[in-house]
Amino acid sequence: MQLRDRLAAGPAWTDGGYVFTRENGLPLYGELVIKHWRALSDRLNLPRMTFHDLRGTAATHMHFLGAQAKEIQATLGHTNAATTMNLYAHALPAGLRANADRMNVLFQEVAQDA
Repeated sequence: MQLRDRLAAGPAWTDGGYVFTRENGLPLYGELVIKHWRALSDRLNLPRMTFHDLRGTAATHMHFLGAQAKEIQATLGHTNAATTMNLYAHALPAGLRANADRMNVLFQEVAQDA
């Protein structure tokens, strides 16, 4: 879509290196992005969530899927992995269940050895 917009704008195109732009290459207005995000969320019956909430959701899922703290830090653009993990990566119920299952296996092995 951006290539189409770039060709249509011709010399009026501003190449700022942005991923998401208006038709002239300039960055999107924050309010416009929020407006479209809310409309899409409502249409899909998703709970109300801010873009900041999406960062936490992404970090939590990356962590759950096995990404290393430094990888998540780099993705979110933080200077410190501890900030990323403390503020954004939350435990998911499935992960808590898996930890409980691992502990159960450990205790069963210890009980058999006793």
